[in-house]
Amino acid sequence: MFYAVLTTLCWSTVAVAFKISLSQMSYVKLLMIASVAALIVFFIDSFRKGAFRGFRVDASLLKYAALGLMNPFLYYLVLFKAYDLLPAQVAQPLNYSWQILLLLLSVPFLGAKVSGRQVLWLCVSFVGIILISMQGSITGFQIESVGGVFLALGSAFIWAFYWIFNSKVSSELDSSLRLFFNFLFGTIYLLIYASIFDDFSLPSTSGVFAALYVGLFEMGLTFIFWSKALELAVNRAAVVGVTYLSPVVSMVLIYFVLGEEFYQTTIVGFVLIICGIIFSAKSPRKIK
Repeated sequence: MFYAVLTTLCWSTVAVAFKISLSQMSYVKLLMIASVAALIVFFIDSFRKGAFRGFRVDASLLKYAALGLMNPFLYYLVLFKAYDLLPAQVAQPLNYSWQILLLLLSVPFLGAKVSGRQVLWLCVSFVGIILISMQGSITGFQIESVGGVFLALGSAFIWAFYWIFNSKVSSELDSSLRLFFNFLFGTIYLLIYASIFDDFSLPSTSGVFAALYVGLFEMGLTFIFWSKALELAVNRAAVVGVTYLSPVVSMVLIYFVLGEEFYQTTIVGFVLIICGIIFSAKSPRKIK
């Protein structure tokens, strides 16, 4: 529970950190700095645990090259661009809908069975997604950034697919070492992408520190905390339940730190999404 609370606190601050960082640099630069910071964290943790001992370079690295293409490269490029185009109060809950999408996608890809009760709560969550997407306009005709909405939802799809494919990849490697290789390949892809679509000039010092914070507390240390929480958990459902507080705390920080005035559609939609996630998770789930 201690590590679950640490994870929740870290995840609660990242929406604010994203917006602060993006106010001082491009989304590509933010991802580049953050990805390198996370890569160093995973290397240190893998080295500390002796995970490199006995490791051999072989064809199995190709699967990490594929996973690295999804996370951090594609997922965070799409997510950061969404935050660049949308208010944090809109981008954050739309991205958080990945849990709903994961449940739906697990039916064709993992052979999961969804109960009628789960379908009901999934529908409730999707109503919440639609309301948040409207960005304060009940008619839906005054959406400030349609592209941003699609990118935020696209990031949720990418994240859900990443976890599905990751669960299908059998590996005896330590979790930090797996993430090290994911981020190693992802950083290589980023270097290529930045050389074409961005430049390598450094932002302000405060911008660099903000990006390093994202790398440490959205990507690096938080993944380690979460893995540790699941590893030590006696009751995994209780541990996962703690993380449901993350978007709630995040919304409070968005209001007080970023000073965003909430749309009525955001508040109602946010409540519907959280309720849908919590109650669909409580429904019985069967795997073939």
